[in-house]
Amino acid sequence: MAGLQWAPWVLSLGLGVGSFFGIVWFFAADELHQPRTMLVGHPSAMLMLILPPTLAFTVPSTRDWFLDFSCMTGSIVFGVVTSLVLSYCPGGFGAEPARRMVPRAAAAKAQALAEMFEAVAIWQKPTTAALLRHRQCRLRLLTTSYDLQKAMAASAFEWHPVQLGEDTFDPWARAAEDCRIALQLNSGMMALGFSPVSMELWYKGALGECLRRSCFSAAYALRSCAGRLAALGGEEPPAEVPAAPWLSSDYASGAECQDAAQICRKSLDLYLQQWRQTYLEHRDKTFRTHLEEVILKTVKRTEGYNPVQMFLKGEYIIQSEEVEGEDAQAEAFDEACRHSACLLGICQASTAAAQMAEAVVEESKAAPCCLTRKGFCGLRSWVRAPFTCSVWPEAFKKAKSFGLRMSFALFCTGLVYALATPNEVWPHKRGPTWTLVTVSLIVTPVQGASLQRALRRFLGTISGSIIAMGSILLVGVPDIRVLCTHIFLLAFGLKFFETELQYAGAVCFVTYTVVIMGLTDELQEDLDLLSSTAQLAVRRCCDVSAGVVITMVTSIFLAPDRAVDELRKREEDALRIAAKGMQAASGVLARAAARKELEQEPRAWRELRKALNFAGDGRPGVGDVLEDARWESRWGVDRGRLVLGGLLWIPWCGSQPRGKHCLEVVVILSRLMRTVHCLISICESSFGEDAARPLSHDPRVLETLGPNGQAFNVLIERLLKRMVNMLRGQKEHKDEGLETEELKEQLQLLFNSAAASRFKANGLVGQSPQLGGMRAAAALKLLQVCVDNFLQIAQQLAGEKVETPLHSSRSSLTGRASHSSLFADFEMEEMEEAAGSK
Repeated sequence: MAGLQWAPWVLSLGLGVGSFFGIVWFFAADELHQPRTMLVGHPSAMLMLILPPTLAFTVPSTRDWFLDFSCMTGSIVFGVVTSLVLSYCPGGFGAEPARRMVPRAAAAKAQALAEMFEAVAIWQKPTTAALLRHRQCRLRLLTTSYDLQKAMAASAFEWHPVQLGEDTFDPWARAAEDCRIALQLNSGMMALGFSPVSMELWYKGALGECLRRSCFSAAYALRSCAGRLAALGGEEPPAEVPAAPWLSSDYASGAECQDAAQICRKSLDLYLQQWRQTYLEHRDKTFRTHLEEVILKTVKRTEGYNPVQMFLKGEYIIQSEEVEGEDAQAEAFDEACRHSACLLGICQASTAAAQMAEAVVEESKAAPCCLTRKGFCGLRSWVRAPFTCSVWPEAFKKAKSFGLRMSFALFCTGLVYALATPNEVWPHKRGPTWTLVTVSLIVTPVQGASLQRALRRFLGTISGSIIAMGSILLVGVPDIRVLCTHIFLLAFGLKFFETELQYAGAVCFVTYTVVIMGLTDELQEDLDLLSSTAQLAVRRCCDVSAGVVITMVTSIFLAPDRAVDELRKREEDALRIAAKGMQAASGVLARAAARKELEQEPRAWRELRKALNFAGDGRPGVGDVLEDARWESRWGVDRGRLVLGGLLWIPWCGSQPRGKHCLEVVVILSRLMRTVHCLISICESSFGEDAARPLSHDPRVLETLGPNGQAFNVLIERLLKRMVNMLRGQKEHKDEGLETEELKEQLQLLFNSAAASRFKANGLVGQSPQLGGMRAAAALKLLQVCVDNFLQIAQQLAGEKVETPLHSSRSSLTGRASHSSLFADFEMEEMEEAAGSK
């Protein structure tokens, strides 16, 4: 400024241009700071650029400007330093460091996994109580996974990131996710229930005892791991139980975790050994005798009785006229496939549990200081950004719409205050400070978040003003010493607000403080106390309301970045990734059916697994975008047309679909991604020598799949193209939709022919100890579930009624639900839980 007198419209224009530059600068610094997240975001950049010119609207002289600006800067710095001192305050009064929070959050997740293992071990029938417990375990796993991720993200900004021994915490977290996915695979398959014959064969007797022992051993390893992590997190050991002192002890040591991991592996080996003894080493004698005894207990004996053929043909399932012949054989094969998936799920989960226990054996060691890598809070990236031209094109591409909205809103705000005449109510005679701050904090990169944040800021401002007037009425005199007690009580009470309303609570506290402090500064003896308070509160509300109105109008009409569009884009990417995973699995099955050597591509499988990051799987997905899309759908701003290259939004115009269908798709799509994850975890390792047993003994399997799975994959690609067109709002042609029926027929034929191949091969289990036939059967079942979910998504996007998936369990003997309950009955609310927590 330097004493120059700037015209108000020049200040307004400079404010808009400067804010656009600041936003692009932030995105450029964020590009340089990857892969870590920037701690200082665009609100800080806006405040840096807004505060100096804001004071220039009303400050009469250069000396006053420098004095006010110095006082404001000093107040902010003092607040920051005070917060840091209190955060690092010793004696239990400071903030909890990540080196303690991360192990505690990890311990909670390990305990939740242990409870899930125990629920799997004791689950015999899908009763209401058993299903309810599994649902509770799933929700708890989702919550603990989200808490662990937040703690791990916060640890990136501390002096010493969390480590376990020589490795970082990431391997433990990956093993925990593998364990969770495997347990989800097991419990999802068992949710359909098994017939009494299958329960007697696989889940009772010596084999069932080995299964339960393996599950309980894995749960013990996980609880030992949780105890070790809790000890590393600084928690106190359990209190002594007077009646049973042996139940109380210190948390598990490294040696105990190592022993628990070995016990877990030995129990799993015993379980697999029992399998080999039952189905491999004495197959012709022991298995046949055991099977005959089981069938005699549960099914009436028929003419030409052969227990193995009766078992493979599914004749033990025939209890009504609805299931017979090829359908009964397919039902029996479906049950065998689900049992195979359960077995593999237990094996993978137990292995992951042992890895988790072994990972916490060594003591946690201090890591190098974060300052040596990316600088404190990204300060190095902020300084380098203006001089690194290579990142600016990408930053401009990301920030252009957001920066345009911010700059236009600030320009309009400054111009309105520059042209309007101040009065007693609005606009404020001291300038647009709070209106500009409101705009800078409300405008976000996503439209739905801006609408939500604007309403909560308005609610917080009104509440804070009313509470301030109540304090004045209660005190009677503006005594700052008495009012400080009210400030402390209000700050303490607002800490108990729900997560969704914490921003509104923060605004309420700031508004209360501003009104109270402004009253004590301006109050004179001849002024009425209540009227002065009301005047200050009304001015504050008017300033914030002006910023809210300007922000909402700008966010809706000017270059909107709608969460619905972002959600559609993420859904499109997720569908492509899921289709790619199904096509890869189809190729593996086709090569096994042709008895060709499986072409393993570990890198390709790893890249595919990394891309499986949608929602509901314990990692950040679309929870925040989903919430924003819901807000946009309520307001109706998800309809209309974007014109001029997305620069303007015209309401109620065009054929772009509403966000209703893409919101409904989220639950099934999240389930599809988790199932594809399970499918990939089975297909990425070698099937073994017996993988051809359910695939190669009937030529229809290879005919259905085609060479390398091409015939099946073409239908998936066609259906994917149709769903992508529906997400983009393109009209369907009359001949579209036929691929849905074709895919259903192909899936039906594939399952029936695989069931016939299993019968001709005399079962899934051969002489190979790798259980390749069971792996192929589990992959077939998961592929079927994925395709069923794929078809359901297509039906929901088209606005049709979602049909029951193929091969639904119809046997009255089992009394189990349809495949629609798989990963669904007890996970339908997980997306709402995740969105609410975010």
